[in-house]
Amino acid sequence: MNNGGMRSKRLPLAFLAITMVCGHAVASGPRDPFLDEVQHRAFLFFWRETDPVTGVTKDRANAFKPDTYDIGSIAATGFALAALPIGVERHWISREEGHNRAMLTLEFFEKRAPRIHGVFPHFLKFGTGERAWECEYSTIDTTLLLAGAITAGQYFGGDVKAASARLYNDVDWKYWSPRGFVCMGSRPQDAEFLGSDYNGYSEALLLYVVAIGSPTHPVPAGLWDKLGRWVARYRQYSTIAGSSLFVNQYQNLFVDFRGKSDGHADYWEVAKTNTLANRQFCIDQAPMFPGYGPDVWGLTAGDGPGGYDAFSAEPGGANHDGTINPHAAGGSFMFTPAESRRALRTMLDKYRDHIWGRYGFSDGFNVGKGWWASDVVGIDTGATLLSIENQRTGLVQRLFMKNPAARTAMRRIGFKPVFKGPAPSIKIAEAAMLEPGVSLKTAFRLPAKPRAWLRSDLILYGGVVEERSVRISLNGRPIGSASAPKGVAYAAALRIPEASLRWGKANTVTVTLEPSPKGSATYGPILIGPKDAIDAQPLVVRLAPATP
Repeated sequence: MNNGGMRSKRLPLAFLAITMVCGHAVASGPRDPFLDEVQHRAFLFFWRETDPVTGVTKDRANAFKPDTYDIGSIAATGFALAALPIGVERHWISREEGHNRAMLTLEFFEKRAPRIHGVFPHFLKFGTGERAWECEYSTIDTTLLLAGAITAGQYFGGDVKAASARLYNDVDWKYWSPRGFVCMGSRPQDAEFLGSDYNGYSEALLLYVVAIGSPTHPVPAGLWDKLGRWVARYRQYSTIAGSSLFVNQYQNLFVDFRGKSDGHADYWEVAKTNTLANRQFCIDQAPMFPGYGPDVWGLTAGDGPGGYDAFSAEPGGANHDGTINPHAAGGSFMFTPAESRRALRTMLDKYRDHIWGRYGFSDGFNVGKGWWASDVVGIDTGATLLSIENQRTGLVQRLFMKNPAARTAMRRIGFKPVFKGPAPSIKIAEAAMLEPGVSLKTAFRLPAKPRAWLRSDLILYGGVVEERSVRISLNGRPIGSASAPKGVAYAAALRIPEASLRWGKANTVTVTLEPSPKGSATYGPILIGPKDAIDAQPLVVRLAPATP
């Protein structure tokens, strides 16, 4: 039943000043009643929809009226734990209330909740805390639970900090890595381990920070470099592809990646670029999908007319049907505060009666299909709450990063400050026509490595068109491939292994068009340079018509 027409009573706004609570100086930043209310309503979901017996937080709740949902999510519970310091600092609850709620939750998970080698079931029943639906024991959802526990532990200290440490230390990450990478979990009734691993860029960056930094059962730090990172481009945005916004948000809610690089990327900038590309994709699709626009955007996992789905945009593969989730923009508030605030304000002004309820924004809407979500989902609402707080005060990131294990993980991985400075790119070839199966070789010479290119990802960038696939190698070493979706001009940005380049000597790029019944295609221009410089280049992939 759609309850989009129902309205809850407006809640009072929270007006905050700079406060000092047990050594934590937290400033609210410029007063913003709108953001105060968005955060307050989101916080109330976690405060009101948590089981008083177990401390487990509901996976979802009706946005407009009481419901009978009785299934909790350990990921939502992690967001609830991280929300407690926000509630105390913004004077929505007392410090004693926050402490007691944290201990109720942590004592249940430590003493009563089912687990396998420290990993908990994704969903638990209210009242009893039993495993629901024979669901999986989930490593990523346990990670989100631990991240919230660590955050609360650093804030409240004492018994909360000790209990969170015991939960963290109990996870045997080595056991959960039977094939090298950390696997997604287990459904014991089927097999000891699920068949898939976390082996690429995703929200699992948080999992690997937690697992690599573990004081008791760490996985090798070398797994980090082995994670797959697909660099792709949409219009002016090239980045590690993260097409559904939640895969960029969750790790940044806790880990402070800003201004740091592991030699592959600054993951804060990756998330920001994916957010801006997601917004641009919605702008570009607006003629086909009513409701999309510069201030109504955001494709991420959430409820839709056909059920829960991982809605996504380019770069990396689009999956959308006109459904917008307000928490896509809300969860990216820390990356794009101006764009996200305008989006949240516009969606509220346009669709208040349908999407604004007792816990703030519901989980989605589709104007073209006349569909409005009746529920809020804990992990989406939590992303908005934490992201806004990080932009306003940095509280959640600061607390999480105070934990020695987080700092240990960053050191083991090899994060270093990002070098900032001018970084020009070099065009090494114009666009050219390729014939199927025939390799096109382009020779070029680079000077000594420019200072501006130090400590930066180097990118080889070119374009393909009309359902073609090309293979690219540098000095005889394959560095990747690029494929164009049907009817779309598409550019691929490939990270260059530094050892492949010959500074001060001749280099050769070889591009080979895979055989195709469609025949020849265009590739180029070809650019080489740091990521920031490549981002500034126009997307040009078509040749001018040949002169007769």
